[in-house]
Amino acid sequence: MTKERLQSISLEELEVLARKQGYELTGAADRAALTEFILENFKELERAEENNLAIRVEQSKYQGTERETTDHADAFPIEKRYNQTRVVFMVRDPNWAYAYWDLDNNLLEKLKKNADGDRLVLRVHDVELIDFTGSNANSSFDIPIQIDDTSWYIYLPNQNCSYILELGIISEDKYRCLARSNPIRTPRNSFSDNFPSADQGLTLNLLSGFDTFEGFGSSSGIPQRILAVHRE
Repeated sequence: MTKERLQSISLEELEVLARKQGYELTGAADRAALTEFILENFKELERAEENNLAIRVEQSKYQGTERETTDHADAFPIEKRYNQTRVVFMVRDPNWAYAYWDLDNNLLEKLKKNADGDRLVLRVHDVELIDFTGSNANSSFDIPIQIDDTSWYIYLPNQNCSYILELGIISEDKYRCLARSNPIRTPRNSFSDNFPSADQGLTLNLLSGFDTFEGFGSSSGIPQRILAVHRE
């Protein structure tokens, strides 16, 4: 995906593509902002690819020869960590999302020193039809993670629903949010009643080549560990 290719399609098609990747439009669409968001998503996927060995192994089924893979890695070296506490959430399909995260060095050292007392978790919030404040989710559930984990596939129970993910820590039964993700919205697993007309065919054709999660492996092959479910 290149900036030149995005500039060649219409603003309406950019909006559709951005929404597919989880972009929330709150006002008039801005071509530059949409383009930057889409390109950044593709860059984040490249970084995530290097961070998760299990996903890379699964992805190798869909790639070319070993020489081609090696040449690509040498041409585009990617940092393993970025020394900042953050979490990114991405829609994969109607019931699965992909998350990856990082911890800054100071926080990482503190957690390692107190590994027996603190538990890292991913807290998934259902925020459909609400203005999320951090404590008013429709429902939430926790997934325990290890200090060395950097990414995870997450099963989401509701289609056509909005979610926010938090990277948090539970210490002495008290939860503290370390980082909060961007909001995402899962698509429906069926066609809309408003089926696109013939003049929208170009948009559908363009999107057919942008399956950004193809080759990242089967979600069903990575079990989800749910620690607790919360009802706000």
